[in-house]
Amino acid sequence: MIKYPDYTNSIVNVSNSILKHFNAEQYYPSLDEVDQILSKDYQNVVYVVLDGLGKYNLDLALNNSFFQKHQVKTIDSVFPPTTVAATTAIQTGMAPLQTAWLGWTQYFEDFQDNITVFLNRKESDGQLIPGQRVADLKQPTVFLEKILTEKGYYAKSISPFGDLPYQNLDDMFKIIKNECDNKEKKFLYVYHNNPDSLMHEFGVQSNEVKAKITELNDGFEKLSSEVENTVFIIVADHGQIDSKNLSFEDYPEILACLKSKPSIEPRAISFRVKDDCHDEFLKLFNSKFANTFKLYSKDEFLASNLLGNGKEHLQLHNYLGDYLALAVSNVSICNSKKQAEAMIGMHAGLLKEEVEVPLIIIEKD
Repeated sequence: MIKYPDYTNSIVNVSNSILKHFNAEQYYPSLDEVDQILSKDYQNVVYVVLDGLGKYNLDLALNNSFFQKHQVKTIDSVFPPTTVAATTAIQTGMAPLQTAWLGWTQYFEDFQDNITVFLNRKESDGQLIPGQRVADLKQPTVFLEKILTEKGYYAKSISPFGDLPYQNLDDMFKIIKNECDNKEKKFLYVYHNNPDSLMHEFGVQSNEVKAKITELNDGFEKLSSEVENTVFIIVADHGQIDSKNLSFEDYPEILACLKSKPSIEPRAISFRVKDDCHDEFLKLFNSKFANTFKLYSKDEFLASNLLGNGKEHLQLHNYLGDYLALAVSNVSICNSKKQAEAMIGMHAGLLKEEVEVPLIIIEKD
């Protein structure tokens, strides 16, 4: 089933509830359910992102679990429902239209190449781009690092690459508890890369994934019994499905129509088409993939509001290319056979299983 993100009931709105609670600038409406909880003014507000734990994935793995008993409602990710776009939205309170952080690779005219934006490396040869992030896609203000601390609140990031890095899951829980034991009023942002990484490797229905989701569920149940005056707000950045992966290497006639390799994600694909090849590209792509992808022109895509609302990022049009193909089935198309063979679970398309995520709230007075 196809699902368009609802930007009045999404991870963006959860983040704006937190901004509102800490008297910081809002970019989107807040979410009533979160506002009501935060009005209780807990000492510790702990905002947790479990990468890939969509509503579909939670329900596949567990039944009547601690997480499910504390699920307030189902909300939506952003589009594309993928880590680059969604975690940036979570950490800024802004939609992808405003941030232009869209997917794993984005095309940059300055480098004549796709750039893996989180790693700051060229897709063609893996070369690291020295210095800061590529100039026209600077990381937007992250509210916990900038806005909240400027307002005088204690705010920290707990993640492998945050203020308080952890080595493993037990270490993560230990750090959260130690921070919550500090009586200062605070905000903690917590990120964990699973079950996403395991689903990519083993598939969404694997025993490895079920075991990890169970471990996360049990760990937060135990942690919540050990802290006081704390609220945990737990979301995912997206869900994930098992995918049938294809490679553009098997479609040279489509690649011949393009100025550069496709970019963004294998389930949300941007194409830059040669000036004299638009008709040929449309004919070829739709003849192969009309039943598995919905193809938009850039203008049609922007008119759909799939990227949200607000002030459009100045470089957004450059990253979108001429056409975008959005997955409406379990088929994904990778740039290489190596990538296609490396992953089982995938995300970033328009399926409900990718878009819907749980909003879990655990209160400890």
